[in-house]
Amino acid sequence: MRIVAPFLILTWVVVSACASRYNVFPSKAMEDIDHNFDFAKWHMRADGSKSKKVQLGGRLVQSQASGGTVTIVVAQ
Repeated sequence: MRIVAPFLILTWVVVSACASRYNVFPSKAMEDIDHNFDFAKWHMRADGSKSKKVQLGGRLVQSQASGGTVTIVVAQ
């Protein structure tokens, strides 16, 4: 019984660490994202006529802030 309590505490710590998620972007920036965006379809005929807010996956490589603009370089 003496080993059960530390084991439960260790399990809780590991599970809670895995469950927490760090958000790269603030929640306000994540509002109004089109979750049904089809990147492959858009890429085949990107005409630039419509502006959409989408979220794509990748690894952030670099970011640079200049005035009111932030440029983010990502790798797929």
